[in-house]
Amino acid sequence: MRHWLYKIFPARNQNKAESTTGAAAKTRGDEFLAQGNWAEAERNYREAVALEPHLAKAHSNLGFALSRQERDAEAAVSLRCALELDPANADTHYMLGTLAAKEAHRFEEARHCFGEALHRSPDFEAAHVALCNLLVLQRELAEAHVALDAALAHCPGSAALYRLRGEVERDEKQFAAAAASFEEALAIEPNPDAALGLGQALLRLGQRTAAMAAFERAIQLLQASTPGDAKAMFNLGAALMSLGRYDEAQSWFEQSLALRPDASEAVIARGWLHLLRGEFEAGWRAYRHVRLHSPVQQRFGQPLWDGQADLTDKAILIYADQGMGDTLQLVRYVRELHARGASAVYLDAQAPLRPLLQAVPGVTRMLAMGEPLETFDFHCPLSNLPAAFGTSLDAMPDARPYIAAPPELVDAWRAKLAEDGGLRVGVVWSGNPQFRNDRQRSLFLQDLLPLFEREDCRFYLLQKDPRAVDLPDLQELLRRRSNISDLARELEDFGVTAAIVAQLDVVVTVDTAVAHLAGAMGKPVWILLPFAPDFRWLLQRADSPWYPSARLFRQPQIGDWAAVVEELGRALDSLARQ
Repeated sequence: MRHWLYKIFPARNQNKAESTTGAAAKTRGDEFLAQGNWAEAERNYREAVALEPHLAKAHSNLGFALSRQERDAEAAVSLRCALELDPANADTHYMLGTLAAKEAHRFEEARHCFGEALHRSPDFEAAHVALCNLLVLQRELAEAHVALDAALAHCPGSAALYRLRGEVERDEKQFAAAAASFEEALAIEPNPDAALGLGQALLRLGQRTAAMAAFERAIQLLQASTPGDAKAMFNLGAALMSLGRYDEAQSWFEQSLALRPDASEAVIARGWLHLLRGEFEAGWRAYRHVRLHSPVQQRFGQPLWDGQADLTDKAILIYADQGMGDTLQLVRYVRELHARGASAVYLDAQAPLRPLLQAVPGVTRMLAMGEPLETFDFHCPLSNLPAAFGTSLDAMPDARPYIAAPPELVDAWRAKLAEDGGLRVGVVWSGNPQFRNDRQRSLFLQDLLPLFEREDCRFYLLQKDPRAVDLPDLQELLRRRSNISDLARELEDFGVTAAIVAQLDVVVTVDTAVAHLAGAMGKPVWILLPFAPDFRWLLQRADSPWYPSARLFRQPQIGDWAAVVEELGRALDSLARQ
């Protein structure tokens, strides 16, 4: 933006004699604009257009000065006056676009304005960047990719466009292409965001050494930047947290928040870090902060329950606001709500969980998301319940099993598996590929192949929708081994999954909803965790305060699933001997 600004408003000789003409007033306005003195620039431009109303550029520059003072409505009036006088001015179209782009319902208007600017000035870099950013915001990634390629044909030296293309390619999971785009951006202009993006792409490609070098470069660039970039600091902290470099991550979160104290993403990331370390009070405080400023809070006229108000004879709506695993973990608090005196607890949650949640003790009525709500006095998202109850390692909610499979399905699956001998082991090796951290938490089926060579176990594959990359290994495994049952087609809903789990001796799973299901049922569950796990699994412990029946198997270093599978084999040896 600064380069674009100086092209339009170059610094002038400030020793010129004052003049009362409109052109002279505009010249003085340009000088103040180049200095960033918006108020004085406005004063001079107003004088210019009062003296010479036909000065289109003075109207346009006045609009810019007003927009920099966040007086957008006045800015738009001046910019439209400028366009009436000079419809071919690309800068004016661009500035009107930047105003429209601030409001989601005006995105189409903004796109039109940026398009008009580029029609008149095809090499207008800032307009290309703005248009492509808008397409990304609208999640039109394919169109953004086409627009970025066209923009780079006109502006081949734009680091910003290469960086944005890398971000789009990363979102499209084209990690090799993303890495190449970030490298192009860095070659043109060293930038912490580009170095960070490169590190993230390389990490997803499994090139950990190169990724670490890119992250170190991002650190160096951020340390040298003045003023600091709060967004880049947060992104770097998140990347370092995913690498298990927690002290460094916290430092960058703190620096980011020093610049933007109310940035929710940094507040909650710091909260996750506290929770991961078992510092529950500080962690839940972050959740509470975010919830109080959440759009969901404004969705209801009833007050948010934060643990303070008396629930005696009151109805409360609790609702899923994260994944299905989170819902299964946190529905345990229904008991606690009744203990506080609630007369009714309505649960609004994911429809596939209905067979389980409608039978949870204390749930007055389970509503699938989108169904009409009951009348209630308070509301609370599930993710805020631990904070509302002041949950800590010394004050955990009741750990007794609280999820049960439908009895008729349990009977049916007991009969189906009655003839199967050996140790019954359920297996889930990957999660939802759309999850942001899925590459770190999921295994390839190939990683688990040594496990399936055992003769003393009967394996039940509970993997819903196996990934394409795993299908050849899966087909070969099923052809070769007779002690493996692939139950993917049977898993119509979580009621069926729970009924199968009820028949097993142990469930081996990565960090997915099935891990929470087995834990909530009180079934033995062995959870395979990446080096940097989700916050709920804490650090350096093999048990879970959330699930007494769980055992945690952790990577000793990033990406080392082989060591986890070896430990898993030893654990199965021990279980088989019992």
